[in-house]
Amino acid sequence: MLMMLGFEIFSQLQRLPVKPPVTIAFLGINIGIHLDPSMLGYNNSIFNWIRGALVGHGRGIIADNCLSLGHVSSYYNRWQTLPWNRVFLSGLIHADDRHLYYNMLSFLYKGIYLEQSMGSVAFLTLVMYSWAASALCYLALNMLYGDGYSCAVGFSAVIFALKYVHNHRSPGRTSVWGISVPTRYAAWLELVVIQV
Repeated sequence: MLMMLGFEIFSQLQRLPVKPPVTIAFLGINIGIHLDPSMLGYNNSIFNWIRGALVGHGRGIIADNCLSLGHVSSYYNRWQTLPWNRVFLSGLIHADDRHLYYNMLSFLYKGIYLEQSMGSVAFLTLVMYSWAASALCYLALNMLYGDGYSCAVGFSAVIFALKYVHNHRSPGRTSVWGISVPTRYAAWLELVVIQV
């Protein structure tokens, strides 16, 4: 899957006369952390690589950085500061190769379109805002409706926000699982259907 992802990224970026730097940077960071957890201080020995291939990639990195209200609040109560690794790094860590593949493929297409239409600075601002807002929303929803210890990792919430912005700018109608809706509301309908 990672080779297919690399090929798709290369082929899409090769076609563009102007390369989108923010999109490329976030793709590189997400893929780099997934391939080499030592970027975050985790042991990347051949043993860990083999264990990850057999039983799941990066279990230690996920447990140490996933976003959950229970982990954030207990850390805050103890140290009187937020565990920024859980708030921000959780978005850059993916559970496995498939999770990374689908998130980065989706981000590639949305990132190229939005960065070219908005400009790099505005797109970077949108990504950073979406990243922070999604983490805070997850914690708030976890406080209201969750058990407090459900952990989240991945860039999916940011990608959903980008999808909303992309769809909101699109006129016309879209079919979502056979239901025709104005394109600007398609992302919300998908979210509801996925949750149901």
